[in-house]
Amino acid sequence: GGTLNFSKQEAYEIANFSVMFTSPDKRFEIGAYVDNAFGAKYALTRVTSQPWGLAESVAAPATYGVRLAINLGQ
Repeated sequence: GGTLNFSKQEAYEIANFSVMFTSPDKRFEIGAYVDNAFGAKYALTRVTSQPWGLAESVAAPATYGVRLAINLGQ
């Protein structure tokens, strides 16, 4: 951690959700997802480097989207 304790961070929890629906003939799939649903703020990496200073890479905020798949082999 060093004297600045820069590499330490508070505890956090991440919640990811997804759902997928498949057509009866299994030709189509559609779904939705949410990653980091509650917008937890946390660092992926933290580095202290003398004499250049501090660097931090933060995690993505809440992200969401849809997925669509088509099985052309049917």
